[in-house]
Amino acid sequence: MKFIFAIVSLFICSGCAIKYIPPSKGPTATINFKNDGPGQLLISFFDKSSQCERRRVTPFIRSVSSANHVTHADQDVTFEYIFTTRNKECRVNLRFFPEKNHNYLFKTTYIYGHNQCMWTMEDVTQEKPQKVKLSQIPHKEGYYENGSFCREK
Repeated sequence: MKFIFAIVSLFICSGCAIKYIPPSKGPTATINFKNDGPGQLLISFFDKSSQCERRRVTPFIRSVSSANHVTHADQDVTFEYIFTTRNKECRVNLRFFPEKNHNYLFKTTYIYGHNQCMWTMEDVTQEKPQKVKLSQIPHKEGYYENGSFCREK
């Protein structure tokens, strides 16, 4: 039942939420979001990164596929990560500092034996990828679309 509610909520919210539009000015970076798991991946960026406000959703990334998104660089960027399978939902806000003209690879999967979602991010601009430190920001329960999606740690 919880799973059905999560899927229905995602479809309803994705219809009424504001779509993500890549930045047209200023320094940018590109993130390739790669879904190696069996579920759906939904990524949303926040216009107000530090407060997790003004959520902007991207299209779903289906199982075993990927999508590139351009984002602001040389400033903190916070994005919401939602991964759903038939029996699990993972939802968290992640923050990092992308560098101008860099390319990043964000990979996610689901570990069945441990019943958990896993993710990693690398800076793949250079020949040898470098691991990127992501800060996990707790997700706020009881949010509303125009409010904050983060809660204090």
